[in-house]
Amino acid sequence: MNAPVTYSGGDGLSFDDAIIIVGANVVSGPRAEHDYIQGRFPGYEFHRQCLKEHKGRKYDLLEFTTAAGESKAMYFDISAHHLAKRQ
Repeated sequence: MNAPVTYSGGDGLSFDDAIIIVGANVVSGPRAEHDYIQGRFPGYEFHRQCLKEHKGRKYDLLEFTTAAGESKAMYFDISAHHLAKRQ
C-alpha cells in the first residue's frame, strides 16, 4: 500500500510558488492535483492542464473556474514524479 501524498511549497500562483506534491508518482500525481484544487475550491470547473518547464524543472499548470466564476491557474512542481515509473 502506498503512503498518502502530502503537499508542500507555496500557494501555487506562480512557478516560484508552485505546490509540490510529496510521495506522488506518475499515476497518483494528477489525481492529487485535482484533489488539492477541489479542497480549496469546491465545485471548481476544470478547463485544461499543460506541462511546462521552468528553470530546468517540470510543472503542471491547471486552469479552472471556481464555483463563484473566477478564473484561476495553479502551478504544481511535478519534477520529482514526472518520469517516475508507475508503481
